[in-house]
Amino acid sequence: VKLPDAIDYDTAAAMMLLRRGRPQSVESFGIDALLAVLMTALGPLTDAIAQYKEQFRQKVADPIKATMSAATQNLIDSGIADQTLKVGETFPAISLPNATGQAIAIQDLLRSGPVVISFYRGGLCPYCNLELKALQDKLPEIKALGAQLVAISPETPDTSLSTAEKNELEFEVLSD
Repeated sequence: VKLPDAIDYDTAAAMMLLRRGRPQSVESFGIDALLAVLMTALGPLTDAIAQYKEQFRQKVADPIKATMSAATQNLIDSGIADQTLKVGETFPAISLPNATGQAIAIQDLLRSGPVVISFYRGGLCPYCNLELKALQDKLPEIKALGAQLVAISPETPDTSLSTAEKNELEFEVLSD
């Protein structure tokens, strides 16, 4: 599966999950099948984001939209995306607390197969919640391919627990 070199803001969160979490040696894991499953999540996710954006445009005052658009452009201009892991790079050996405070080591998860990692801003981000729902919908297919799904957020474990419960997530939500 070829990933686009440039993506727009609307699909950035969804595409990030495809760019990260890829183990160093992917041949034995059927990574193409896993990426195909993730790509099928993009269609419904893109549609849900488009629907949300349209509702947003109708409900939110122009000055607020202008402020949010400027903030988005500032993030893009900052080059922060250039600092992310690239396909084939090794994920750092980290251990993060899950929603109940238990330490989860990413390297331990990788020993049992590929790990799909979704980085999200938090439960207050509507785009993030749409992504988490799209991933939850694909969880049975991800597991059937021998992979695990993990979400990582800057939220505290207590807040991550609320996000997991609100979105009925059946995968680990870690706090960073």
